[in-house]
Parts: sequence; structure tokens; C-alpha cells
Amino acid sequence: MDKSLYGIQRAKFDAHMTDRSGMVVPATLGDIKVAHVDSKACPCIQAVDFIAGAINRRYRDGDDRYYQKIQHKIATKLDFEVDKSEL
Repeated sequence: MDKSLYGIQRAKFDAHMTDRSGMVVPATLGDIKVAHVDSKACPCIQAVDFIAGAINRRYRDGDDRYYQKIQHKIATKLDFEVDKSEL
């Protein structure tokens, strides 16, 4: 995980990712350890950050120029509505 989150946001993210009560992380994966690293030092994190950013930008801003570059690689797509009053 890119270390751009701090404080309570990081703690909430870590708790969400390691939650076994819902569909987030199947128990068959074993223990989940979340590490926050500098994306500048890790090309894999840079790639995942690009993908997440492209998807976020498409849904948040309606800008799909980067999403179009990765769209053909997406195997599963789940659409959902966001309650903007909670943002």
C-alpha cells in the first residue's frame, strides 16, 4: 500500500483490509499484513496506483482517458452507486 495515508485514515484502511467478517478478505488467504511503502521505491505500487487512479478518475470526474488504456485488461467490473452525502 502506498504510504500516502496517515493517522486515522491509515488505521481505518488497515482494519478494512484485514476484516474477516465480510467479503473483503476470504479466510482462505491466511493472515493479511498491510505494509505502507514509498511508491517511488516500488514499481509494483506505482503500477497499482496508476490502475486505481485511472478507475477513480473515471468514476469521480468522468475522465476516462487513462481508464481506456487499461480497460481491455479488466476481467471483472462491479458497478456501484456512491452516496455523495457521506463524502
